[in-house]
Parts: sequence; C-alpha cells; structure tokens
Amino acid sequence: MPNWSAEHVRLTVFPEEDLRHPDPNWWRALIGQDPQAKTIQQGIGIQESGAFRDNYCGLSLELQANRIDWLMAPLVRPNERPTSFPAFDSYPQAFIAFRELFERWLPTVPNIRRIAIGSVLTAQVADKAEGYRELGPLLPSVRLDPANSSDFSYSINRHATSPQACPNLHINRISSWSVALLTGIQIQIDGPGAGVSMRETGGVVSAIRLQLDINTAADRTGPLPNECVVPLFRELLTFAERIVEHGDIP
Repeated sequence: MPNWSAEHVRLTVFPEEDLRHPDPNWWRALIGQDPQAKTIQQGIGIQESGAFRDNYCGLSLELQANRIDWLMAPLVRPNERPTSFPAFDSYPQAFIAFRELFERWLPTVPNIRRIAIGSVLTAQVADKAEGYRELGPLLPSVRLDPANSSDFSYSINRHATSPQACPNLHINRISSWSVALLTGIQIQIDGPGAGVSMRETGGVVSAIRLQLDINTAADRTGPLPNECVVPLFRELLTFAERIVEHGDIP
C-alpha cells in the first residue's frame, strides 16, 4: 500500500429540514470553543472555520438549506515553498480523527436523508513513471505503460448496498485515480495598468492522487432511521478504507 497522506476529508449530510435558524452553534458544542471566523449570509447560509488539534489541522463548517458540509484540511502557509502535497495527517490517523469527531456530532442532527464522505489522499513519488508503477497493483483492470503514457485519469463508481446498518440502501463508491504534479508559482504585479508576470519557482513534486466520494443514494425519500445513522457513517468509512488499502476492487 502506498504511504498515503490526507489532503482533506469531508462529511456531507442532507437533512430533511432547513437547520440554519436558529443558529445551532455546532462548532462550540463539538470543538469546545468559538470558531476563529464566522460569516452569516442572510438567506444563504453560515460559514465557520478555525484550527483545532493543537492548531495542526484546519476545520470548516458550511451550513446551507438542507445541506451541511464539514471539512478537515491542512493549514497552508501561502509563502512556504512546496516540498510536498498539503496534508493534515497520514493515513489511517486522519480517518481515525475524522471518525471520532463526527460520531459525536451526527446524533445531534435530526432527520438526515442522505450521507456522503469524501477525501483526497496523496502519496509522494519520484516522478510520473514511478507514480504509474505504483498505481498498477491498485488498478487491476487497467493496463498502464509507465514509460510511454501521460495524462492518465481513471474514475469509476462501484455500486454497493449497506451491509448491516440500513439493509438494501444503495451506496455509491466513487474513486478517481491520477498522478499529480505540484510546483510553486511566483506572481508579480508591476503596478497599476501594468501586466502580471508569473514564473515557476522550482521544486516540482509528484504524487499519486486518490479522490473518494462514498455516498448514499440521492433518490431516497424520507429520513434515515436515527439508530442507523452512526453505523451507516462507519460503513461508508469502511468502504473508503478498503479502497485506500486495496485499490479498485468490485
């Protein structure tokens, strides 16, 4: 298995009702303090963000009508020269922290109709060719020619059903695989009315990249039973973990 790191991990829930009013103040209840930034857009939603885990990780909450998004992501310093893809933790530690945090929050949300988890993971490699060689064992249905290929991207939805939490509930297991390059760019603005110049600052980094979206069926009507929400969340994470560890499996 590649040495995966988590660029971000996301939890999205779709409640049956609009939960923006009154402000549920979930951040303080979950983290134990107020967010560092909070924006309320009348008629649109609430956005909150801040650092947690000893200021090592960034967390954000976006609350819209009938949709709630939580995102765990790294705290990126814009002036730093990139030496690796941004990440807030290695795998599986990132998923463990994600599970522990939101298992406590999910029971506080009433009448959830749909759940989705998403993540982007990267594993650094020397170059594109090595990245393709690393992807080979993870994608048994794909034949890659590392030396004579480029611009590879592979995405698939492996359909499944909930094993136990909510029997017969349809689940989408979407995974997207590629090799990505990261390089620093310096932007210079010469003055009012002048042009903008850009130049690469060097330090190109290569990594295999895995994007996951594991979600319950969008066409479901009615809320999920309350008692199955947390077990279903765990099942979705288990599906994600199997893909991370074993690749594109049926």
